[in-house]
Amino acid sequence: MPGDLYLNKPSDTHCLTAHPKGTVIHWLLIREPRRGQAFLRLTHPEARDLWRRLTRLPCHIIARTDTVKHAFAHLFKYHAQPAGPYRTVGLTAACTSLLMGVIDAASHKSVIARPPLIEQLTAAIREHPERGLRLDALAREARLSPSLLIAQFKQITGLPPIHFQLACRLEKAKRLLAETDTPITQLAFDLGFCASQHFSGHFKRAFGLTPTAWRKQAAAAH
Repeated sequence: MPGDLYLNKPSDTHCLTAHPKGTVIHWLLIREPRRGQAFLRLTHPEARDLWRRLTRLPCHIIARTDTVKHAFAHLFKYHAQPAGPYRTVGLTAACTSLLMGVIDAASHKSVIARPPLIEQLTAAIREHPERGLRLDALAREARLSPSLLIAQFKQITGLPPIHFQLACRLEKAKRLLAETDTPITQLAFDLGFCASQHFSGHFKRAFGLTPTAWRKQAAAAH
């Protein structure tokens, strides 16, 4: 989900199976300093403590706060500056802020409280992504405006309800393509898409393959 962080060590294998439209992914490579080499211009005790905390981080961190986002923005800002001492100081500060923001995010046991209504809504969408969303009715039931309901949903999941539903539909489509022989057109209608072309376009944008190619790849893997 947007806001999630994934940390991989050099020996870890990883892959990206989905890239929802509109999602921006940032990559940051952190290289272990060599013996005697300074790390972010910190003193040796400071650098050692920071590195120790980084190496103990879990592989998945939920960081749906502005801290990490702003740190990345500052990193890009100073990277675009002309070479010189000011740029170096800015990059060092931005990198330090980013790494500390990641560490702080990992230390939070409960980053965001999940309101019962949002919990029920996300569970219902995951269970039956093909069903239509009636946000106006849900908003009335929760005594919220539709815009506030969408804002709360996005704060929790990182996506507006309609985009979250699309992601769930596409994930279910992957499973059905691999496990059934249902024709693509029928599968598209069953998942709530108005046309097979509409489904195929979304599927290829998310996974880089057409539904037919995905099905062939899944069959070959077995």
